[in-house]
Formats: sequence, C-alpha cells, structure tokens
Amino acid sequence: MQKTTTSWQTKERYNKKAYRSINLKLKPATYDRIEGMREENDLSRPELIETLLTEKERRTALQNTKEELEHRGKSKEGLWVNALNLNYAALLKALPLMPQKDPHQKIKVIIKENEAQVYVIRDDNLPALYIYDHPALVYFEVVGDAIRLTTLGRAAERKSCESDCKMSETEYLAWFFENTEMNKEEYERFVIRKEYPDLPNIEYNVDV
Repeated sequence: MQKTTTSWQTKERYNKKAYRSINLKLKPATYDRIEGMREENDLSRPELIETLLTEKERRTALQNTKEELEHRGKSKEGLWVNALNLNYAALLKALPLMPQKDPHQKIKVIIKENEAQVYVIRDDNLPALYIYDHPALVYFEVVGDAIRLTTLGRAAERKSCESDCKMSETEYLAWFFENTEMNKEEYERFVIRKEYPDLPNIEYNVDV
C-alpha cells in the first residue's frame, strides 16, 4: 500500500528544515516594548527580530569604519577623504540663485598628540591648512547613515592664499609644500590627476 503525505505534513517538514524555533521568557516591560515596536512598524515578531539584527549590523559596520578612519587619521601619512561640506551644501540649498557648485571637497586629516591639522582643497584647487591646538577639537562621529568629520571652534592657525596674497599660484604651492605636511606628490595625485578610486566618502561639519 502506497504511503501518502498530506499538505500539512509536507509543510511541517519544510518548516523544520527552513526555520528554528525559540522560546523566550521576558519581563512584562520588555515584552510590552517589543510588542509596541512591532505594532508601530506593522511587523511580525520574526520580521522585527530580523530588522533589529540588520540595524545592529549596520551600526556596527559604521562604527568599525569610523574607528578605521580615526586610526588612519592618526598615522604619519594622515587620511584623505572625499567630504560633503554640510555648511556649503546648506548655503546652496538656501540660496538657489547662487552658482550651484559641487559641495564636496577633498580633505586631508592629520591628528597628533597635541594638535589636529585639516587640509582643505578649495574651489580653485589650492590647499588651505587649518590647525587646531587640541586633537579633541577634530573628531569623527557616526550620524545617521554617514560618518562625519566635525571641527569645533575656530582654528588656532590658518595657512591659505587669500585675495591679497602677493604670491603667484606656483609660488604659493611651493611655499605651502615647504611649510606644511602636505607634499607635492600627494597633492598632484589627489587634486590634479584625481587618482582616488577608494577615497572614503564622509560628511564635513565646521561647528563654530
């Protein structure tokens, strides 16, 4: 006699292979929090667990990337990034009649024991250096889905070519490379030849 299998038996065997069951005892307050979150987001319990795990993994990945950037920023070579200048982006949004330029900037960061250096490549491709007299005034943080470089207060020292600068562009660059920790080779690579296929993308916030 041929043995038959009902649909519920087939489904039961499939569920045993595809899923695992867990039994939990929760405090009433914890249970209420979970149920409230589930109902607010219109999720089943398995969907809620999956969502929370995915979010945890995302936050961990961002935190690991932030720590890696901090480590590279403290190295002798420093760290180059492609940064969205939040202040400039907000200005462009508030004044739509302004010439709409790309709010991204190439930035190099060097964080030392007693100071932090932030090199910014301006719209005219000339570098400027902002020196902060304490490393805690320049830091990376995770904000939403992005990693942000924030500077606090005004720089203690600034090296840049302003409108009253009497040096030519060539003279300024030669002076800049001689008096800062940015060299000609890296400047030409990142700014002139634009060789940065793996440059980290972050946000840049100047908090004055």
